[in-house]
Amino acid sequence: MTARIAKSILHSTLLTPGRQQVVSKSSWQIRQLLCSEGFVRKMATRKSVDTRVSFKTGEPPTSKIPVSVRKSFNSQTNKDVDTTDSLQLAKAIFFGGLENVKPEKLIKSKVRLEGSILKLENEEETSIDLSQYEKKYIVGFGKACLPMAENLLLLLQGKINRCVVSVPVDFRQSRNADIEVYPGGEHNIPDEASLIAATEIVDVAKSCTNKDLLIVLITGGGSALLPMPIPPVTLDEKQELIKHLAKAGCTINELNTVRKRLSLVKGGGLVRLCNAKKIVSLIISDVAGNPLDIIASGTTVEDVDPPDAALKILEKFNLDEELPPSINEVLRKLPPAISHFKFDHVTNFIIGDNRLALEAAAATAANYGIHPIIVTTTMSGEASEVGYDMASLAEAIAYCITHKEADNSNVKAYMDTITRIFKHNKWPLSGTMSEILQINEMPVKGVCLLFGGETTVTVRGNGIGGRNQELILSAGTRLDISRNLPHVKNKVAILSAGSDGIDGFK
Repeated sequence: MTARIAKSILHSTLLTPGRQQVVSKSSWQIRQLLCSEGFVRKMATRKSVDTRVSFKTGEPPTSKIPVSVRKSFNSQTNKDVDTTDSLQLAKAIFFGGLENVKPEKLIKSKVRLEGSILKLENEEETSIDLSQYEKKYIVGFGKACLPMAENLLLLLQGKINRCVVSVPVDFRQSRNADIEVYPGGEHNIPDEASLIAATEIVDVAKSCTNKDLLIVLITGGGSALLPMPIPPVTLDEKQELIKHLAKAGCTINELNTVRKRLSLVKGGGLVRLCNAKKIVSLIISDVAGNPLDIIASGTTVEDVDPPDAALKILEKFNLDEELPPSINEVLRKLPPAISHFKFDHVTNFIIGDNRLALEAAAATAANYGIHPIIVTTTMSGEASEVGYDMASLAEAIAYCITHKEADNSNVKAYMDTITRIFKHNKWPLSGTMSEILQINEMPVKGVCLLFGGETTVTVRGNGIGGRNQELILSAGTRLDISRNLPHVKNKVAILSAGSDGIDGFK
């Protein structure tokens, strides 16, 4: 089976002088990179804010990238990268984006301690006086929660009473002996090991009194690493349902809506089990748009879904008729009335998302003399269809930026193709077209389009692999059709990789 293993994907299409290459890599979800003379496009899969970086004609490519990001990457650009090698350049841009969302860097940049005051910095600053709490606890679940916990403990030395995290199988050992690490959730599916981890985390939450502080670290993969099914649903039954939904091409929003309805801890359940005076969640978002109730299935967020939302999703994928009696019982039974429960003592704070990765990737591209355009942070759809559209888009843009004749009928036809692809995929088009047509007037070596979001795969038969491979094969097949065209031949490379997880599972 394949589908939703790695979550945030960075897709990138690059058009610069170089060989035509199609490569699939799985590491922190960059999905693809198409390279062709004068153009680089990058796509990522993580969220939904449009963060296009646009430039006026003749403007240096770094001029509108956030100053803090630009300064950070001016010194990090690898001068040894051969900018005529499109694949090497694509990798460099990807790792530049990845660098900006490393959990240790996010903790250091977003969290600081001034005396007894813990300050969380984002668009707004939140201050927490640690002296107001008798005991302080940390729990975490997700693929990046261990390095988050390590850096937070380093900052709060001697102030934390207990720290428990649930991490993926085969994750590295903790660098801090005070952290209790529970590995589990093999292949991003909840298992007995992750159930043990969830039990320990719930024990910590239940031990809190109304004089205590609970800090919750949440990252991608958190749903599978914190399973606690509502009885009489068993873990095996929930495993099978999640596998079927993943194979059917279920989106992360749909998948986590079902998970919430079957869980004691998701959909705000962890908060309802905890009596802490204050709960603070530090979140690295892996979901397009940063919906707090969907990231890791909204463990610390009030669930406002209609009672029948999960059942309707199962009906959509024709899975409602084959449900085990236990799951059918829970889904058809009205949830307990919890509207009276207050969440005003809970602060959910997003410290990282795909926008930060895209901005850093843009800064890296600019430092190599490549003009970056962040197109969207909410890309979605079937990986095979998106891959095909990306290859078609690369061909069209490669032609437009190498043929400036306004009355050229081919330019007009390709511009129509670009418009159609943008509209079909609901990517924001405003300003992008004119920017593309001005590339030859800019002091740059090429163009890099960056996309953020997340694709899905509908599995038919017994195929294995993941979204990276699905997308790259589709894009490669499409590029093969136009491989001998002058504006495509030896000028296009596609790199597709994931930001976390592995590319598919059996």
